[in-house]
Amino acid sequence: MARYLPHDVLDDVFEFVSSPVGLLGTWRKDCLACTYVCKEWKYAAQAALYQHVGIPVKKRLSRFLTFLKQHPDIAAHIRTVSIWRYEDNRDKLGFPIRPVLLLKVLAALPKLRTLELFRVVLSGWPQSSPLPTTPTHLSTLKLIDLIVDFKGETDRCLSFDFLRLFSVDTLEVQGYDDEQLPFTPGG
Repeated sequence: MARYLPHDVLDDVFEFVSSPVGLLGTWRKDCLACTYVCKEWKYAAQAALYQHVGIPVKKRLSRFLTFLKQHPDIAAHIRTVSIWRYEDNRDKLGFPIRPVLLLKVLAALPKLRTLELFRVVLSGWPQSSPLPTTPTHLSTLKLIDLIVDFKGETDRCLSFDFLRLFSVDTLEVQGYDDEQLPFTPGG
């Protein structure tokens, strides 16, 4: 019976289904349906479903952190997190991301390899929180059109060095030009 396939075979099947070469358009729905077949299929399908997570800035990052804490089994599958905002007007900063909260999210993702920040607004480091002593290791950190907003912040916030929070193998930094192709999370 198909439900007794070895784990590596199931992983290969779901990796193919979730890849660009696999079944386009319906792969998420198909993987989600497969989570109900049996425990072995659930684990393999969740690995495919949650390996890349995209979060628009208009969603609260604190909600995502709560979800991760409630579902550590899903958090273990996440390899890439993309946080973005599509706002053409740079004067409208939208929701700033607090680096303290971002670090808490990253700490809840034990197998995270890549963090992509596209057009997000970072606030300064709060006076009440100690600076971390150990950087978070990532394979890749992508910063695209990053905005740092320290308006009304204290001296400590102004001297905050965002990159010191990370130890990375590859750092990709890029400004954004409206004539460039739009950013595709995970691309």
